[in-house]
Amino acid sequence: SYDWLDGHEIEIDSPDGEVQNVQTLITLEEWMLSRPSAIGPDELLSVMTDLHCGLDRAHRLGVIHGNLKPSNVLVQKKETEFEGWVTEFGLAKLLTYRAPGEEKETVSYISQNSQSQDSHVATAHFRPDDAHWSDQPEESWDLQGLGKLVLWVIEKSGLDAKV
Repeated sequence: SYDWLDGHEIEIDSPDGEVQNVQTLITLEEWMLSRPSAIGPDELLSVMTDLHCGLDRAHRLGVIHGNLKPSNVLVQKKETEFEGWVTEFGLAKLLTYRAPGEEKETVSYISQNSQSQDSHVATAHFRPDDAHWSDQPEESWDLQGLGKLVLWVIEKSGLDAKV
C-alpha cells in the first residue's frame, strides 16, 4: 500500500493459481478521513471523471445507483493517475419495491437489516432534497449525488480555501 494512502490489498488469482496482481483500494470516505489534504484539483477531476463515466455507462444499460455516498466510491492511485469506481449498485432498489403501474403511494417494503438502514440514512445528504426514501431512484439522483460528492470532497479537503 502507499504510505500516504492506506488501503486494502486484494489478491487477484491468475488461472494457474498464482497471485497475478495486488491492488490497493480505499473508499473516498476513508481517504477524506485519513488524508484529506492529499487530494488536489487534478486528483478530484480524475476520480470524478471516472465516476461520471461509470454512471453514464450504467444509465445507458438501464441501471440506476440511487445510493451514492463516499463509502460507495473506491479510489486507487495507479502510478501517477487516480482512478475511481462506484460500488454497491442496486442497494436502493432492494429497500423498496413498487410493481410497474402501481401508484406512488403503493409501495411494498422489504425488510432491512440495520446495515442497509444505516446505508440509506447515510445517503440522504447525497440524494436530491425532495427525494423520499420510498421513491424509486432516478438517473437525476445519481447526477445530483455526484455533484454533492464533489462539493463534499472540496469541503473536507480544504480545496475551497486553496483555489
